[in-house]
Amino acid sequence: SGFLIFEEGWHAAEAVPEDPEREWRWTMGRSTISFRNPRADSTLFLEVGGRPELFDEPQVVTLSIGGTEIAALEMAPEASFHELPVTSAAMGQDDSVTLVVTVDPAFVPSEITDGANADNRELGVQVFYAFLETN
Repeated sequence: SGFLIFEEGWHAAEAVPEDPEREWRWTMGRSTISFRNPRADSTLFLEVGGRPELFDEPQVVTLSIGGTEIAALEMAPEASFHELPVTSAAMGQDDSVTLVVTVDPAFVPSEITDGANADNRELGVQVFYAFLETN
């Protein structure tokens, strides 16, 4: 979306092999999205996919604004769609809002495969869709 700006901690867009029109972007362990403050209660629509099968503990995505957690999502083995309420108060008074996306744990494919996968990027979760709509 042109409304949300992927700031720090994002990898380039990749296409779904079975559906080249459908794209995602990997986060790193910490990534940010910025957007104009709508100054109204809103809903964040988010479709994400994790890799929880790689870990002994749950893979959790935490979303926060200004140090305040607005949601924590435990990743499932398949991509999932979320409608998350974001209050006007949570977005503060500044003209722009920075949403911090933290993934725990993140991973590096080359490290968890003992080099069988040469990908050295730090990966968090796949973001297929992100959109903020005022209520």
